[in-house]
Amino acid sequence: MPDLHPCCKPIARFTTVLLTSLLASTAYGAAPSTFPDSAASDPAKLGWMVGSPPPADRTVRFEDGSYFQFPAMRWSVSNFRQLMPTINVSRGSGSPVALPRALRKDLDEVSFVPLGATQAMTWEQSLAATYTDGIVVLHPRQHRL
Repeated sequence: MPDLHPCCKPIARFTTVLLTSLLASTAYGAAPSTFPDSAASDPAKLGWMVGSPPPADRTVRFEDGSYFQFPAMRWSVSNFRQLMPTINVSRGSGSPVALPRALRKDLDEVSFVPLGATQAMTWEQSLAATYTDGIVVLHPRQHRL
């Protein structure tokens, strides 16, 4: 503590403890936000940036930060080039090489219990729970789409 008159030190300590407690209780007492599930927040279903001009409540902009707010952020990830200038990155001068596909119907037989959970979920359930729109699994010398 800074040099205070001896009679002020207890008041300063009390004020510090009171403010710290108030801030901590506000942070921990706040109700957690609930978000719609992956199906309800599907960008195609919500109609982000559809129409000319799109409706005000379905417009996504970089300038006002709406591009980074859920659920609009799901649209932003796939359409960032429409929000901000980007640059092309060369793939090189060679021809593109298609990744081999090996779709597996038995993949949903994989189940696991996520950290902090008590219920097991399947592979497909995990994709919906994490708002996954697509995934590539890379394996040594094998690539799976």
